[in-house]
Amino acid sequence: MAGYIMFLVIGLGLIPFAFWIDKVNANSTIGKEHPEKFKKPLHKRWWMYLIAVVLVVGSVANLADPATYRSSKPKSHRLASDKEMQKEYKKTVEDRENAESQNLPGQKLNKNLANKGESFWTAKNDKKVHIFAYDGKVTAIKYVLKPNIQSTVTCQSILEKLFNDKNLKYGNDKENSNDALLDNGSSYNLYSPARKKWYWISFSAADGKDMVSTFSVYSGKNSDAK
Repeated sequence: MAGYIMFLVIGLGLIPFAFWIDKVNANSTIGKEHPEKFKKPLHKRWWMYLIAVVLVVGSVANLADPATYRSSKPKSHRLASDKEMQKEYKKTVEDRENAESQNLPGQKLNKNLANKGESFWTAKNDKKVHIFAYDGKVTAIKYVLKPNIQSTVTCQSILEKLFNDKNLKYGNDKENSNDALLDNGSSYNLYSPARKKWYWISFSAADGKDMVSTFSVYSGKNSDAK
């Protein structure tokens, strides 16, 4: 395309250039002493105009043709190149997701933050966090409190650390943690404003009022949860 633009500029400037050359020749010493050498100026020669017309018309025609802007590579090469670009983009996205993953339900499994066990992974920074994954994606996490059982209030504090979100909302009405009275044997929908996602949690009751032995977290909302 750059070549056509160059030819267009040459074509448009050819006639003015011819006039300029004729003027320079006429005012030169040779032109004044031997005018017979410049009997017919360039701007009066028919072929000069023909060259200018050919350059301008040809350049404009090619610049107006959509084929000029198409890739010169064979179609098979372009397809291969497109596939490589898509593959590279997909890998970049996956790498970013893996780097950002904190091994919460619905996220890609970040193996750098977990140790593999027989049936589940264990968080490196907290052995009480059991991570369940399928096909490289976290499906659920289970927090094992026993033998040191805790109250539902303490579980709420643990959830805030797991999600790195101190504004977790409980139930379909999105109650604040201070207002939510959680039963140790029930399931609740949980909304994380920081992640802008819904989850649901299920408590396993332990002996004692409001005491919990384990709780599990899943991605999405549960229609049977409170």
